[in-house]
Amino acid sequence: MKRLRDHVIVCCFSDGVKSPLLGLCNFIMPLRASNLRAGQLRSVVVLADEEFLRREWPSICNFPAVYVKTVCSLFSAHFYLIML
Repeated sequence: MKRLRDHVIVCCFSDGVKSPLLGLCNFIMPLRASNLRAGQLRSVVVLADEEFLRREWPSICNFPAVYVKTVCSLFSAHFYLIML
């Protein structure tokens, strides 16, 4: 697994198919602005329910340095353990 430093973590609490999409594209786009050099880009790690990520993925898949990790969003201890 790749080690990340100075990254942005996005925790999405959702209920799979029932939760509406958040539009993560609108969150990530300013972090990938054209006036930033490659060395200034921060990696983005998205933690969310697997089904939610499947629905949101098409809008964020083309951004560089975006990583996803599926977790059970109803069990908040998963978020804590991953951040350690």
